[in-house]
Amino acid sequence: DHAGAVPNGLSFALGVGAGRLFAGTGGGVAVSADSGGTWNAGIEGMHNGTALSLYSYGPYLFAGTNEWGVWRTSDAGSYWARSSNGLTSRSIYGFAASGNRLLAATNGQGVFASTDSGANWSDASSGLTNLSVFSIAANGTYGYAGTTSGIFRSTDGGTTWSAAALPVTTPFVYGIAAIDS
Repeated sequence: DHAGAVPNGLSFALGVGAGRLFAGTGGGVAVSADSGGTWNAGIEGMHNGTALSLYSYGPYLFAGTNEWGVWRTSDAGSYWARSSNGLTSRSIYGFAASGNRLLAATNGQGVFASTDSGANWSDASSGLTNLSVFSIAANGTYGYAGTTSGIFRSTDGGTTWSAAALPVTTPFVYGIAAIDS
């Protein structure tokens, strides 16, 4: 029995917004309006690529994909539009907000920032010595980028970065979270 099963199988990311649950899958973004009881493909307008990350920011829900960059919706996932102007990477592994800046983690091109809700992106990788960023988080003006060689920290909203020492022998950072204390 596959009742409640997410279309396209494996889910890479989960997000909640507009009274709906969203799942990033190998076939795009799936949407549930009943707390995950049933799912619909919900990818009108979006290429049928792998959705690796989901992030709610202002009136938008963003999806970072493995092949098609950034997509966003402002109507609870009914229609998606590509929002990748200025990005040089098509693989988006995560998002974080620092002040009025939306940050995007990319595989191989570092961090990108948007100050207009994702309409335009610009490079924000100054100081990153590893551009394979697989996770990103922010807390106020502090930003944190998880890479294949450890964590990088920003104290200026993701404008510049510096390496932070990790007490581990394998520094590949798959996930990172910043929590207010």
